[in-house]
Amino acid sequence: MFAQQLVIEKAILKIALPDAIHVAVAAIHAIPYLATWNFSHLANPCTIPKIEKVCRDAGYVPPRIASPQTIMEELP
Repeated sequence: MFAQQLVIEKAILKIALPDAIHVAVAAIHAIPYLATWNFSHLANPCTIPKIEKVCRDAGYVPPRIASPQTIMEELP
């Protein structure tokens, strides 16, 4: 399961497995954005590069993880 790989690779903490599942579903299904207010486990500058690396290493394009507000500002 790709979510477990995110935890094993320490991109997401074990206690945040539901967050890893959200990232895995988004990556596997090529969903371009993952909107979240979770700055502890997902949308923070320390976690995002780790998540992106694990996704790319597994052959997936990582979703853009950010707050809903940030995503809305980025969209045309």
